[in-house]
Amino acid sequence: MFLRMNEEEDDEESYYCHSSDSSIRFFTAEDVNFNSQEIKDLGVVPLRPDVHATLSGSIPAFEDNCKFPNIKYNENIIEYGAPLAVESCKRPKLVNTTTFLYRRKIMSNNLINSNLNLATLPDEVLLDIGRFLPYKNLCYLSEVSRRLYTVATDESLWQRIDLAYKKLQTDWLMNILRRGVRVARLTGVEIYSPLMSPTLAIELIGFQSKLEFVDLSEAVIAPKDLELLLSKCRLLRKLSLEACELSEGVCKEIAYNSNLDTLNLCMCTGITASGLSKILISCQYLDSLNIAWASLDRASVYEIIHHVTPKIRKLNISGLRQDLTDKDLIKLVKRCTDLVELDVSDCVELTNAVIKPIVCNLTKLRSLSVSRCYKMNPASLSELSSLRNFSRLIAFRVITSDMLTRDSPLKNLKLNKEFLSTIARPTVGTKKTTVWGIKCKE
Repeated sequence: MFLRMNEEEDDEESYYCHSSDSSIRFFTAEDVNFNSQEIKDLGVVPLRPDVHATLSGSIPAFEDNCKFPNIKYNENIIEYGAPLAVESCKRPKLVNTTTFLYRRKIMSNNLINSNLNLATLPDEVLLDIGRFLPYKNLCYLSEVSRRLYTVATDESLWQRIDLAYKKLQTDWLMNILRRGVRVARLTGVEIYSPLMSPTLAIELIGFQSKLEFVDLSEAVIAPKDLELLLSKCRLLRKLSLEACELSEGVCKEIAYNSNLDTLNLCMCTGITASGLSKILISCQYLDSLNIAWASLDRASVYEIIHHVTPKIRKLNISGLRQDLTDKDLIKLVKRCTDLVELDVSDCVELTNAVIKPIVCNLTKLRSLSVSRCYKMNPASLSELSSLRNFSRLIAFRVITSDMLTRDSPLKNLKLNKEFLSTIARPTVGTKKTTVWGIKCKE
């Protein structure tokens, strides 16, 4: 509520409007057009001359008492001889020397008389509300009505899910994925066998999920169910199966995702040479590959050396023990010259002979891990300092900071700063609810 008071404008015609709660709003002639239909509909009438004169005469009193010391809540605002009362008003606030502001809650007639409720809300508004709900609540919401089922199962609400360390009954996971999930964090999830019931399997014949980022690290799932799950995935870009049990069929299904750029098979079991060959030959866009400690045989190592894509930038083949020789690594670095991170830790057969080929061929190398490669001489590693971008050396049990002298070429490197490799791993550091930097919703 505004009350315009100015001694120079006392001769202006004023108007007032009676509202439903008997409070009064004042306007000057400059504020309203009395002839407009909108003002007539509001019930605005001219202020009577005698009331106008009385109100004008009280203006000096307002100016003299601009702090309103005697005015209290719900007390008549105009009490200086003016017969006109303004009721149900809060304490006025002085805006400037000529304007006072009265706060009063005015309900819009459109809102009061409208039929606006949950049933009449547009789907866009309901979807915005649904984005703040956990997936468990969305499932409850879908059981309320057919319309809310359509809203709660909308694809835009199911883009990223976090089901880490949950126990999923038969059909649960596939019923979730059919809602258009693109990013799935399934770390440590326990998936009961079978993955799908016969009824759902028939219903999903020909179905292909929209999954692009999947983290199944440490998941408890049977190889046959994992193969069935991956058979519904053809758009994968990043996949982590760390510590899972694989099979020839699982490797075959992975190979169908030709656009795969990140693959984590660290500590996996059941990898065969033929299955690994299918993956490496088909996935020519691999940028990061982690196949450390996967119990690979000599034939599987041969497949890695000869068939991994030359475009690969990050490679972890640690834990090969006696199966990786100097000849194998030299062949690898000559094929894959774009490598920026290489981890060959625990390959105990490697010697100083591999250092010079690494320096000559891997000009973009930034990080090298050779921990527990006991046949390497610490002095030979100083040649790595000639690489322009090289900045990190992980060499536990091979070289320590105490061995570095003030004049050592390696003194400016980050030496033994990381204990675990981060190559192709979906979750790094303390960000436990993200996969490859993407936040997931529980």
